[in-house]
Amino acid sequence: MNPKHTVTSEFLVKSLLTCILMSIQLATLEAGETYRDRESPPKTLSKAADITDRAAGTHNGSNIGLFFENRGKLYPRRLADGPSGEFPINSGHHYIYRINPFVGVAPDAASGRQANVLQGRYTENEEFEAVGGYHNPDFARVAMSDQPNTWPSTGWPVKDTQGNPVVVSSQDSYCVFDDQNNTVETLDIQLAQTGYAFGLAYAEDLLFFTYEITNNSSTTYDSVYFGMYLDFDIGNISGGDPEYLDDVLGFDASNDFVTLRDETDYSAEWGGATGIIGLTLLETPSMGGITDLHYNLAGSDIDDDSLQMVILSSNQDYLPANFLLDDYVHTGTDGNIHIDDVTLIEQGTSSEYVITLSAGPFDLGPNDTLKFITCIVAGVNEADLNNNLLVAQELYALDFETPKPPVTPTLSAVAGSNEVTLYWTNAIEDQADQISGILDFEGYKLYRSVDRGVSWDQIDRNTFPETGANPVPLASFDRING
Repeated sequence: MNPKHTVTSEFLVKSLLTCILMSIQLATLEAGETYRDRESPPKTLSKAADITDRAAGTHNGSNIGLFFENRGKLYPRRLADGPSGEFPINSGHHYIYRINPFVGVAPDAASGRQANVLQGRYTENEEFEAVGGYHNPDFARVAMSDQPNTWPSTGWPVKDTQGNPVVVSSQDSYCVFDDQNNTVETLDIQLAQTGYAFGLAYAEDLLFFTYEITNNSSTTYDSVYFGMYLDFDIGNISGGDPEYLDDVLGFDASNDFVTLRDETDYSAEWGGATGIIGLTLLETPSMGGITDLHYNLAGSDIDDDSLQMVILSSNQDYLPANFLLDDYVHTGTDGNIHIDDVTLIEQGTSSEYVITLSAGPFDLGPNDTLKFITCIVAGVNEADLNNNLLVAQELYALDFETPKPPVTPTLSAVAGSNEVTLYWTNAIEDQADQISGILDFEGYKLYRSVDRGVSWDQIDRNTFPETGANPVPLASFDRING
């Protein structure tokens, strides 16, 4: 017999409202932004059906909270949608303004191909579009491993060669998008994005994203670059003082690690010390790490594919006539045109910089796939940050094999008179721990959400802030075994 639990009709109403609000939330993602300038909505859709495939998700299974979309955006358009690199989670301290993956294909004179950079960063030309079939179409929510109601009808979308579901972390996410909205020329390039959040004390300050870039066309593309566009903000609050203007950029070339911290390590907006955040590139097809790194003033951040190819590849031959190379390439005394000398940034200048790191060039033939693994790393100070970077590298070296909580049972509900009866599967009770091999199942905890799935708790923390940091389960069932 499956375990079951009965709850009141109030829970059913709140559950239905959660679904309705989530659908409204994704529909209104196209509205304007009030947190700094964020971004305006895209003006056109490539086809009417595209919007039905769009979805968003929230990684909140670790100590970094992040709302993201299945269109190449690792941030919310508004903070009301969800956390934006919130660290520690539930602190209200958000470190990410924008993070976007880029894919650049260099121009080719023989075929007449122009420079073509695929991106979801510039909302006047949002080129990435969601690919359907990878989440439950009844919800505008990205498939999350700990939320079976977000999965497609075929089950968890990541499977091994035998068709078994593959879940790597405490909270995996999976989505797919392609360049069907390409404003230059559609290349039929697809990105599969997988997120990993570990609910383990030693790995909770990490958030991994894997990108698999597949060529679905019959054309071979040479000189392909993968890039990550980074706009971190340290110490800022929506509508407050521009704390982001005194951030300090750092680059650890030996670890392919880009970091940003506050110049004073203090935010008057937050009323205390600030932490440090960074992004590392852990895997590329050549295992060569970051090949190019450039920064530029936020005001010089222009949506021009030829300019973006210069930033991704450092090839100044692509530079449009109306741009200055010195605004985007900052060569130090070593003369390395590919890696900017970040020490050239004069501190205390009240300027905001954005960063683009990239790896390439690579050949991408028909049906070929290029794989890249990144990790967002946070720390309360430099020592903590470096320790967390080491943990990220060790997890990657172990192919992310860690002790994991059991797979969440499949949950279903049956409505009754003023009640809802919940049923869930119990197959996990007889499954041994993947690492120890021990049958160590101890019970179930049942949670509900009152904030549209941002957190899972039966208590409204806005009404009852004294509840504490730990989620309160709706019900607990502990195996009595001594």
